[in-house]
Amino acid sequence: KELIVKTIAKHPSFRYNGLGTLLGNQFMKKAIENKVESIIHAFMHESNTSKNLSQRFNGECIRTYELLSKLLD
Repeated sequence: KELIVKTIAKHPSFRYNGLGTLLGNQFMKKAIENKVESIIHAFMHESNTSKNLSQRFNGECIRTYELLSKLLD
């Protein structure tokens, strides 16, 4: 069993500090209860603070991508 977690975001206000950790803990608890074997946190931006959440749960990078662009005249 495998889950893919796409995006997690929070309002920048300090009022919501800890909300990502709370949701992550609840998510992990449910995943363990359902005998999930792996969880993929897909498309995490390098500077995104949600990447810290993945690392807190022993996450590791398995693949990287580059976004390329070209201006068209």
